[in-house]
Amino acid sequence: MWTYILPPIAYSDAATSCKESIRLESRKRQDLIHRMQRKGERNAKHNSK
Repeated sequence: MWTYILPPIAYSDAATSCKESIRLESRKRQDLIHRMQRKGERNAKHNSK
């Protein structure tokens, strides 16, 4: 396994950064979905950006 070649600190850093990036991406997607839903509701009442 390539994990054994890397020192534990570097591996943990990579794992945490990967988790953080995934978390950020999911958060961004959720925010986008919420914004789209809110925009749809707003546009139904009155058209505004």
